Amino acid sequence: MINRSANELTGIVKAGGSIEVDGTSLSAIALKGIAAELHPGTYMKIYNTEGKTPLELASIAKVKPGQVIFA
Repeated sequence: MINRSANELTGIVKAGGSIEVDGTSLSAIALKGIAAELHPGTYMKIYNTEGKTPLELASIAKVKPGQVIFA
């Protein structure tokens, strides 16, 4: 799991990387933006999602179904 800014994480996924992030350090909007840049076959695993509502989690997952994992 890496702790980087939303811009840095977006750059990583735009380059084709899969990432694991701490859900407490980024907003749901930022997580949706990062997820939108995922390439086919890559994933984003989000830890510590207790602070997000079920609606927020669903909205993040809808961006790239099957590529966003909550742990």
